[in-house]
Amino acid sequence: LVHPGEQGKVYYGFVCRTILGFSLFTKDSKVTSTSMEARIRSPPGLAIFHDHRRRELRSIPKVKPMTPFQSLVVEAGPSEDGYLLTRSREFVVIHPLQVYPEYLVAYRRE
Repeated sequence: LVHPGEQGKVYYGFVCRTILGFSLFTKDSKVTSTSMEARIRSPPGLAIFHDHRRRELRSIPKVKPMTPFQSLVVEAGPSEDGYLLTRSREFVVIHPLQVYPEYLVAYRRE
């Protein structure tokens, strides 16, 4: 989109309402995290995905019937300690029904 009178580029982003449900924590997007918050939900060092297709998160331990985690929290930290992200953590949802786009925001960087 072209905005009359704008000197710089205009960027867009969605503000969404998101249902995280029961989250699984990781620092490298491969195995479960060793942080205290993560240990409450799942033992550290387990694969985060159900299988090699990476379409569904692993099942919540000790829950019958088997129920997968509903979201993934990728924690941030120093890369020397094995963290994938260094600035801020990310929240990942697997199913689109968990996200409701509420606003489209336009902004300009200077």
